Amino acid sequence: MHNGFFNFKNIVGKLFLLLGIVGLLTFSCHTVLANSYVTGELEGLVIHVADGDTITVLTADNVQHRIRLNGIDAPEKYQAFGGKARQHLDNMVYRKQVTVTLFGKDKYGRDIGKIATDEYDDVNAIMIQDGFAWHYAQFYPSSEYAALQEEAQNESLGLWADPNPIPPWEFRKWKKDPTKKNRVSGPFLLPKLFFYNTILTFMLSLIESCIRHGDKYPSLFHYFWLK
Repeated sequence: MHNGFFNFKNIVGKLFLLLGIVGLLTFSCHTVLANSYVTGELEGLVIHVADGDTITVLTADNVQHRIRLNGIDAPEKYQAFGGKARQHLDNMVYRKQVTVTLFGKDKYGRDIGKIATDEYDDVNAIMIQDGFAWHYAQFYPSSEYAALQEEAQNESLGLWADPNPIPPWEFRKWKKDPTKKNRVSGPFLLPKLFFYNTILTFMLSLIESCIRHGDKYPSLFHYFWLK
């Protein structure tokens, strides 16, 4: 009787685990596929820096392209370090010729891109490295970006000088609904975010590897089911 009961609980637990994995894979595959594959390239002059992760590039055919930097999320304009993040990006790219590696478009119609100049191979990475942007792991899993963020945090660079920095995506939620303010602040926010970021980065990296190397998801389910 007890064995049957516990076996039943075990099976139900595994079913919930599988459902969770399927949900994560469905969501994560969409974001990985959207932001991890190169769709093109453009070159031009940076004529405007809107904030720490958005610029406007004018190409030789006189077309303006609004670029959202891939894999990072900088503080909002009216958020702590928002102005400094914009200025840091401005110092690196404004009035300079850049090469933009494109990764499709975001929901606002902006081109998603990685920025390179004569001086910097990856401006996006520099923004994280210098502590003026967060790694946007949920949209671009990258062990390199994750390591750069951890390094910047350990050295208290840029926004990490703040004892309790608020991620921009949480700040945006608060702007839409001020009642959420207490839910996105407090001394325990940062450890929780890094825990979830670590787990998410690992899962998305695993999925990205599966997609790139042709592995089959059933083998992953089989492992969890039999374990």
